Amino acid sequence: MSEARKADTNKVRWGLSNLYYALFSKTSLPDAPAWDKPVKVPGAVGFSPEAQSEEYTFYADNMAYFSTYSSGSYAAELDMAIFPDDMLADIFGWLFDAIGGMIERQGGEKRDFAVMGQFEGDKSGRRWVYYNTTAGIPSETGATTEGTVNIQPQKMKITMNPLSFGNDKVATRYSLVKNADIEGNAEVYDNFFNAVYIPTDLRAPSPTEPTEPTEPEQEGAA
Repeated sequence: MSEARKADTNKVRWGLSNLYYALFSKTSLPDAPAWDKPVKVPGAVGFSPEAQSEEYTFYADNMAYFSTYSSGSYAAELDMAIFPDDMLADIFGWLFDAIGGMIERQGGEKRDFAVMGQFEGDKSGRRWVYYNTTAGIPSETGATTEGTVNIQPQKMKITMNPLSFGNDKVATRYSLVKNADIEGNAEVYDNFFNAVYIPTDLRAPSPTEPTEPTEPEQEGAA
């Protein structure tokens, strides 16, 4: 099995933790993206990205002659116990006043960001980043208390789009599972949330080579 194929040894995955966002740096350039230092957001409840694929079918000879699916963007709903005011101010350009209140101003400087997090696995957590994320204002829900407290998470709709890194490299996300058998893997994994990681040494996985059948030995052979 090739090095590129054996990175993930998990059989199952679950959970959500280590949610971060990293604003695009104001010095970021087309084809040379850069991000500010990731900021951790406590209280992650759910994250459900879905690929936005559309089928295209070409008909010829009175039949479906060719069919394919477009891909690239993801849409998701991010559920949090509560979205911190600092995060909302960063993303939507809202402002604080002198006594700590926040004003949802129109025309604020909205900023896109990378969203990062971790799913758990039976062997190791899978850490991931979606590089180019835009967000909608989160929902606000409240209800009267009837004997017991019913916590209602906030929900934010987000879209993750492909991003150009120059040299014909366009990507939407990157993910990594810890595997100490691969050189350099553990260092990147352990520091994954310190900065947005961009892979440089890209390679296609090598196909598994078939083994030649062996001839059975003949009884009495010399």
